[in-house]
Amino acid sequence: MTDKGRKKAFSNVFLNILLVVSVVVLIAPFVRDGIVSAISSKAPKDEEVNQTFRIEIKDGAGLLSDDEEDALREELAAVAKHYNVAFVSTKEPTGLNAGERADLLLSDLFADSHGILLLIDMYNREIYIRADNSVKHLTVAKCETITDNVYTYSSAGDYYQCASKAFAQIARIVEGKSVPEVMKHMSNALLALSAGFFAAFIIANAKTRIKRPSQVLQFDGNTRKELILSNVKIVPNSVTSRPGAGATALNIAVDVIRIASSSGGGGGSHGSGRSGGGSHGGGGSHGGGHRF
Repeated sequence: MTDKGRKKAFSNVFLNILLVVSVVVLIAPFVRDGIVSAISSKAPKDEEVNQTFRIEIKDGAGLLSDDEEDALREELAAVAKHYNVAFVSTKEPTGLNAGERADLLLSDLFADSHGILLLIDMYNREIYIRADNSVKHLTVAKCETITDNVYTYSSAGDYYQCASKAFAQIARIVEGKSVPEVMKHMSNALLALSAGFFAAFIIANAKTRIKRPSQVLQFDGNTRKELILSNVKIVPNSVTSRPGAGATALNIAVDVIRIASSSGGGGGSHGSGRSGGGSHGGGGSHGGGHRF
């Protein structure tokens, strides 16, 4: 096999491998979710808790009707089997961000016991989940996943559905079950597409590259013969390949990677969308949120 044939074979193998990796990256999160869901459904239940924890609803911003508040209280009972739980809405400026405000509210409501709080902060236009550090399974990443999944309801002004969907997913998580991770799947899909475009760029660029000639020939009109010119300095052009598929594929790949890197938040009308998690102060709690 010639060098040219070996290079072409290697290029085809590389492209096939890259495409396979792209497909695996694309479908792996969905397979993982299915496996986790199946395992969690068969996992032994936690010990039944005879105690019913407190349920607090403080709708300071007036986002819920009386009927919606009653319905939400019934839905919070699923979380209250395990921990104290609260829904709070606020609209007054305090100089605090949503995470700091949620931390203070959680400490005020459940100072001496475990609790989970969902805050809809109308002043900062943000929803935020805050949980005591002793709460099982509800990590910072899970808090951010839930708020990623439900913030669009707040953006549309449907605050009851936002709270209802959020607490339904919180109940699943504290019971050791899985919840959809839509934003993560979107990021993986965009990264897989970018890998495919990058592979297309590599192949297209290789096929459209202009090779430097090994000899320069000139036709002599007098002798009717081609002359090989010696001592000719070939000045490379600034464009080494024809514009077309290669350049276009590279541009698309760069754009897709840029989109994928910024899709973790989702984007509301303030900032990047997702707000910071972690702990504030010495409260011994953690959480995550999303602007709307």
